[in-house]
Amino acid sequence: MLKRFLTQSLIILLLTAAAGGIDYQVVHLTAPQQKNIQDLKEGILWISPQDDVMRSPNTLYLDARTQDEFNQSAIPNAIHLSLDNWQEGFDRLMTVYEPEQNLLVYCGGYGCQASHKVAKRLKEAIQLKTIYVLQGGFPAYQDHQKGGRE
Repeated sequence: MLKRFLTQSLIILLLTAAAGGIDYQVVHLTAPQQKNIQDLKEGILWISPQDDVMRSPNTLYLDARTQDEFNQSAIPNAIHLSLDNWQEGFDRLMTVYEPEQNLLVYCGGYGCQASHKVAKRLKEAIQLKTIYVLQGGFPAYQDHQKGGRE
């Protein structure tokens, strides 16, 4: 009786999650770590600073922070592409972007939604199958550069 109850409860939980009723994190021991199942469906992949995509010479970095933050410090060769300067940043990106390149968007850290919003808009604008978002944003990148954790 208990086994049947637990099985039915698990099925209901999984069906609810599949329908989008539960926002949960899919965690892999190896990156990428996904924020939720909807991101996976949309082709938005969250990665850590240790991921191979970060070290690939085939990756373009897109900074979704404010212009002031970008001016103060950024990942080398990053392009500023925020919702506030969308057209200017998008035009600049299109002058250098090649379809075989990885696009990685980052913002100001945990709790910042700018990178996710820019990634989603950019994915739709140029019909990308996959776009990457740096989990932990620019602070995670800086920590990793200093030899720290994510």
